[in-house]
Amino acid sequence: MMRRNSMILAMMLAAMTGSGAARAETCWDKAAEGSGESRDAAMRQAYLTVLTATDPQLANAWVAANQRVGDAPGYAVRKLSLNCVQGGLGQNCKIEVTICKP
Repeated sequence: MMRRNSMILAMMLAAMTGSGAARAETCWDKAAEGSGESRDAAMRQAYLTVLTATDPQLANAWVAANQRVGDAPGYAVRKLSLNCVQGGLGQNCKIEVTICKP
């Protein structure tokens, strides 16, 4: 009887912990534009705007890290698209991205 109860308890704990089941993510579709003297500067400005709109702490972490477009510390980046053209200060870039918090 005691062994049976232990097995039932173990099965209940495994079911509650998910035992490898995928967790739900929260995702946001974001878009922004940026301009700068170079394509790189315009891309970074647009991406920073997206990160700030998602979570100001995320933007601060990105600035403190490597500042690569497509990185988002603690988040997953999906469906990143970027379009840059000449104009404004030199380059105008529009970025569209889906950012997910696991």
